[in-house]
Amino acid sequence: VREPLARTPHSYAFGLLRRVRVLEGDVPPRLISGPEQARVLADLIAGHAAGRGRAPAGPAAITEEVRVLRGFRDELRDLLMRAVERGLTPADLAALGEREQRPDWVAAAAVLDEYLDVTSLATPGAYDPAGIVDTAAWLLADDPELLAEEVQRRALVVVDDAQELTAASVRLLEQLCGGGRDLILAGDPDVTTQAFRGASPRLLAEAPERFPASSGDPAAVVVLPTVWRHGPLLRDVAQRVA
Repeated sequence: VREPLARTPHSYAFGLLRRVRVLEGDVPPRLISGPEQARVLADLIAGHAAGRGRAPAGPAAITEEVRVLRGFRDELRDLLMRAVERGLTPADLAALGEREQRPDWVAAAAVLDEYLDVTSLATPGAYDPAGIVDTAAWLLADDPELLAEEVQRRALVVVDDAQELTAASVRLLEQLCGGGRDLILAGDPDVTTQAFRGASPRLLAEAPERFPASSGDPAAVVVLPTVWRHGPLLRDVAQRVA
């Protein structure tokens, strides 16, 4: 092999996009860091306050004093990244906000539209960490030849800590391992730590139906009776202390 066997979904997605973009003579991808995202949002909000750009008509509770707070920008960024991760366009987010009677989501959709415009113009080939996995999944879905090549590369895909999978990561796995191809998911829904970044233990619980066997039946589930990660270690420590 010519590439690492163990990779995060983001690393795999970045490598796939880079390989495709370079072969096409396009701009190689670049990840936008968290501080860069925060700076772009701060600039957009400051521009709105100064009368520039497309200032959204948000809820009355979100005053100018609230908009300048770092905590507000952090929550806005989390909302936008969760939307991007789920493949939602600004129009999709606005429609969702209208349906759920969330005017703050509708306003955030306008910010997302402007944010995507600004980042694409300022840094061509730039991707948010939340969006690069979703982009890779759509790339495979739109290119059967590339998908067949990627599937052929791996006889088996094993995912550790599957309780940390996001919706975009599951869509990527569905492209690579759907149709009954060999896949092992190992995880514990009770120890999810990345929920604030979009991880959902529910996705692990739904895996047998999402990734059925080639026969169409739900995939087999094996429950380990021993917590091998820390159980033996804790027992050893307890025995030494005693």
